[in-house]
Amino acid sequence: MSYTPPPPPPPPPGGGGSPRPDAGAALSYGFQKFQANAGPLLVAMIIPIGASLLVSFFGSLVFADFLGGLPVQVLAWVASTMGAIGLWRVALMITAGETPDIARAYQFDRWGEWLAFSFVYGLIVGIGFLLCFIPGFIAMAGLGLAPLYFIDGRRGLGGALSRSEEHTSELQSRGLI
Repeated sequence: MSYTPPPPPPPPPGGGGSPRPDAGAALSYGFQKFQANAGPLLVAMIIPIGASLLVSFFGSLVFADFLGGLPVQVLAWVASTMGAIGLWRVALMITAGETPDIARAYQFDRWGEWLAFSFVYGLIVGIGFLLCFIPGFIAMAGLGLAPLYFIDGRRGLGGALSRSEEHTSELQSRGLI
């Protein structure tokens, strides 16, 4: 599965510089794709949420204190993180023009790496938010494409994070964001 972005818009009249992104067209494209694929997308969203809630609920019945419940919370995070990959992969299928397939979305050969990637990514963004919210938003913006580079680009942890940051910087330098 390979991500193929939609074709770029035509250059602006007058031929000056690179075209500005059209937010309206992007939102319209996303909404049309959501409407056409709402079922698979909603199922892919419900799976990680449901898995996390289920583990947390049953864990709270068994463990009443924080230290006893900590392994349950870790297990809930693992369940939701493993479920989240299905959402990413369904979105990539839709964007590539494929029919979304929930079963295929969870066929992934890098589960351990995904968990490590998700932990580090979450840690970076979480520390950013602890430092006064603005660094958290900066981390989210700069590293927002990293999951796509990890999953679809088959890059490792460092490669996905650095390519996402490079791509964001490149778009900023061209005045596109």
